[in-house]
Amino acid sequence: MGEIVIQEYESKYRASCIELLGATFRGTSNEQTFQYRFEERSTPPLIVIALDGEEVVSFNSWIPWKFRYEQEELTGFQSGESATGMNHRRKGIFGKILRYADQIVEDKDIDFFFGFPGPMSYSIFFKSGYRPITTSYFSLKLIPPFRKREKNSPAAAGPCSSEYLYQSDKITPVFDQGYFSWRYLKNPKEYDIVEYRENSSKAVFVLRKMKWKNIPELVLLDCQLNSYNQEFIRKAFSYLMSIYAGKAFFMRTYFNENSDRGRALKKIFKITVKKGYDVFVVKPISDKVDENIIYNLNNWDVMPHCVDDI
Repeated sequence: MGEIVIQEYESKYRASCIELLGATFRGTSNEQTFQYRFEERSTPPLIVIALDGEEVVSFNSWIPWKFRYEQEELTGFQSGESATGMNHRRKGIFGKILRYADQIVEDKDIDFFFGFPGPMSYSIFFKSGYRPITTSYFSLKLIPPFRKREKNSPAAAGPCSSEYLYQSDKITPVFDQGYFSWRYLKNPKEYDIVEYRENSSKAVFVLRKMKWKNIPELVLLDCQLNSYNQEFIRKAFSYLMSIYAGKAFFMRTYFNENSDRGRALKKIFKITVKKGYDVFVVKPISDKVDENIIYNLNNWDVMPHCVDDI
């Protein structure tokens, strides 16, 4: 191993990055996913790499997400798609990449870093100044197998964030047309968008079909509502269940139970399991929002759609 150089990404290392990511995430990372994740956003991502000569041996990206809190628009950059080559692991390279990112953010429009690190990288993030906000365990709703199956009508391709409720006192991801198009319509992964209306009330659900131990399941990534009327929400989920009856055994998601949306969803998702979870970590960068607010889970309204690899 020669001298390891840590630097910001340059396009001339694109092929080497794709090769490293493809070897680390076999079957799920390739040139198409690289283009989608890092080259199709109006706000470019932050990417830091480690070089051994001309070979990229370690990689970490931070992808931009828009949030809002009170009257402020915030920019959070999610750490994701991290990879270090087999011959360069356990040498402290990834920690150096995280620290290097801290040195180059001053001239960038970033209010905080956040992420959902796995067990192998959690301690490195913690040592680099990221703090855990919560461990989000998945809640389940069983899908009755025997009932009349409804057909899903296609949802609008470009939802407007002003249609849906959000709490101004919660740090909430922005749900607008630009985000919706990038996150779901252009994504190489496949998602189901289900819309339910009743008079003036409206709900939009974003789901991904997956398998748990070869058992068909649904992950509810996002749920946007313009009414928290519990009878409307019950009917909306009843409609959702009728679409997937016989196609999946259960639906899972998580939410902040201390938010308005979370309290509504808690009445639907009554089973909580301790096996599947995401650890949500944050590191403030700007001083736009007080750290005590950022570090308090009660000030967030986040669902699994913020985990970019789902």
